[in-house]
Amino acid sequence: MAQSLEHTSDTKTVSTASRNALLDQILPIVEPMIKQRLNHYVINANDREDVYQDIMLKMIKMADHFQLDQSTPLEHYVNKMIKSVKCDYVRRKVA
Repeated sequence: MAQSLEHTSDTKTVSTASRNALLDQILPIVEPMIKQRLNHYVINANDREDVYQDIMLKMIKMADHFQLDQSTPLEHYVNKMIKSVKCDYVRRKVA
């Protein structure tokens, strides 16, 4: 039983390490795309940083679900997240 617990903790460590490596590769690539898409007249200039941070938080949380080995490009995931967060922002603003 002790061996299985050690094996499980090693697996979690490896997945966390690979996740961090993935994020280190992805975040510098996606940052300019996100900032470019947030330059929109609907989003207040003061709120852009908050929306940007929301997007980055979602990116970090969802990094495990990206299927980069398939034909779907990373830009597709990023665009869907940006659209989702923008819609959330507009809903909060209108409400």
